[in-house]
Amino acid sequence: KQWYQRRVAITAGEDDANFSKVSDNSYCYKFICDDDEFKSFMLQVTWPKKYPEGEPAIVDLNSFFNSHIKVHEKERMLNKIRDQYKDWAGMAMTFSIINHVTDHIEEFKDTIKNEHVVEHVEKETVVLGKKEKKYRLRLCVDTTA
Repeated sequence: KQWYQRRVAITAGEDDANFSKVSDNSYCYKFICDDDEFKSFMLQVTWPKKYPEGEPAIVDLNSFFNSHIKVHEKERMLNKIRDQYKDWAGMAMTFSIINHVTDHIEEFKDTIKNEHVVEHVEKETVVLGKKEKKYRLRLCVDTTA
């Protein structure tokens, strides 16, 4: 049944620049937010060997594209998707997942807070035989304010 799903995925993805094939059993979809790029994210759907009858798809947000999203925010987003799994049990769910996120995109974007974060990083360096401490300030700007 996966061969059929592959054909459907490839055909459907031909017309959508946000959809991409990672491998024969893994696909990505970018949800682009034009008004705030820090609300954009990429969802990856991977099919285990027994998909779809025996195991549900594996969904993750671990892409580098999502490095601006905090771990607890990713977990909240994934839980919103996983809550739908019971409705899709035993079915091909790749496009059901994408459609669900698309239908609820505002909820998913609201989960990504992009809070103002200031982080101090202490760095020790040795300059001509004597130790010297340097401080570097890393600032993440809150673009939603």
